[in-house]
Amino acid sequence: GAPPDAPKNFCRSLMDFRAAQQEMQDLLKFGVPFGYVHLLSLMVCLCLAAEAYGMAVTGSIFAPFFYALTSVVFIGMMDLASRLSDPMGEDESDFPLSDWITTFLNNVAGLIDYEHDGTLDDFVKEIEEEERAPTQFMIAQPHVEDILGCSASNE
Repeated sequence: GAPPDAPKNFCRSLMDFRAAQQEMQDLLKFGVPFGYVHLLSLMVCLCLAAEAYGMAVTGSIFAPFFYALTSVVFIGMMDLASRLSDPMGEDESDFPLSDWITTFLNNVAGLIDYEHDGTLDDFVKEIEEEERAPTQFMIAQPHVEDILGCSASNE
């Protein structure tokens, strides 16, 4: 007969296959094309090599310092670009999206549940005040039409 752990091994093989398929899907949906990443890496390496040669043939004593500084900047920019390629992931440098959503939902719930003084009398006092003194925007109709680029008579 079959070994007792055959179903377990079969399930593990299916899970591994599914993980490989998911990894391939993630690579295909990756925002930055794979070739672009390698082209960028090659360009940075060539720039650093050309800069190293240029600094080596100069007689300046500051050349090693400036080369080290620009190398750190170039490599840091590459690292930053790779980290920002997926800002909503699970790395420690990614945005805390779940925390932001939780805070947003708590704030919305607080605004919905807030008891304004006018809720006790169905905002009667506030509505009467608005009817007595309606909001007046100090802008004329022709100016609004000029801003919108049309006239009310054309519509």
